[in-house]
Amino acid sequence: MSDQQKVETSPIRVFGLCFLAALLLGSYAIVRPASESLFLEQHGSASLMSVWIMVAIAVSVVVPVYNRFSHNKNLIRVFSSTCIVCAILLAGILVMLNQDLPAAHYALYVWKDIYIIILVETFWSLANVVFVIKDAKKTYGLFCASGAIGGLLGNFGGGELATIYGSATVIWATVGLLVIIGILSVPLSSGLLREDPEKAKEDTSVSLLKGFEVIRKSSYLLWILALIAVTQIVINFVDFEYNRFLEITYPNTDERTSVSSKVYAIIDAGSLILQFSTVIILRVLGIPLTLLAVPAILGISVVSFLIAPGFAVVAVTKVMSKVMDYSVFRAAKEILYIPLSYREKTQGKAVIDMMTYRLAKGLSAVILTVIGVEAATSVLSPLMLFLVLAWLGITTVIVRRYEQAQAKQRYQGS
Repeated sequence: MSDQQKVETSPIRVFGLCFLAALLLGSYAIVRPASESLFLEQHGSASLMSVWIMVAIAVSVVVPVYNRFSHNKNLIRVFSSTCIVCAILLAGILVMLNQDLPAAHYALYVWKDIYIIILVETFWSLANVVFVIKDAKKTYGLFCASGAIGGLLGNFGGGELATIYGSATVIWATVGLLVIIGILSVPLSSGLLREDPEKAKEDTSVSLLKGFEVIRKSSYLLWILALIAVTQIVINFVDFEYNRFLEITYPNTDERTSVSSKVYAIIDAGSLILQFSTVIILRVLGIPLTLLAVPAILGISVVSFLIAPGFAVVAVTKVMSKVMDYSVFRAAKEILYIPLSYREKTQGKAVIDMMTYRLAKGLSAVILTVIGVEAATSVLSPLMLFLVLAWLGITTVIVRRYEQAQAKQRYQGS
């Protein structure tokens, strides 16, 4: 590792990144349950398919624009600017909501889904460029844990405040947090991500077409794309069932926000426990077994829901899916990118992580529309189980590709 990289990965910078992760996930913990509850109140769970498709369309427009904006710029500065822009947009949406303007609830839901994916993936793109595998195994769990702590505090605080001041009012806290994140991230930009030797040799344009071209040429990235698509479809199906039962069980908006916040708080607490254990888990199980264990455990939860459908069971299934997605699976998945070239882990990753997560939500909506809301009750659980088995198969292929890429990297002395 070069001297520059040693400076970039110093304890102060690691702490700074941990703090940013905590604030970012804290902002999301406040806006997510409140916006979802408000949407269910106004439009009902049957309209989730429509808003999911809107999210997929919006992300297809926003990500290319964002990639062009971030081209050849310091990632921390991009992160800071994006936070401020997101805060301004959210403030405008909340004003629309207060004026009962048409489509305000749709706009809030779409904004919530897109802002977090862009900021989180920018954060991880920064980490993947700065850290090598050895350091990543030590620090990525800390970043995930910091985010979980912020999410835990945001969910507990947001849920309680929603019952006092109302779900719409409490979202203003996210506006303030985004402004704070944007300001506090500026000091980290000094000297961070100066010219990278590999980056200097390569075309660093991050247009959408170039990102797809990078993926097309890499069978490894194609398998990662398939992995993320399948995992997110499974998680989206779990979310749909969760929201359907949540709407029925808790018809009052602010009470629903409070209950949803508690569920998300449990998710953050579970994620936190696993995240503090990530270093040990990755060291003991290794990347391959860790990646295979996640769908195996989730499959057990899906079977439980298949046997005994209800809010409590689907809430547990949601908790299991999110806890693993936010902790060991996230850390292990990010490490999959490290043996790749700079273009693959920036351009290719941007398309896969920023777009696939939300496009998978649109695909999930299309599948649900084809199935039909009424038939979804009996069809979704077996379909989820089938997809979990596909998840295991794709992971098996990726594990082999990862071990080959890692061996090649060691051979080349990277």
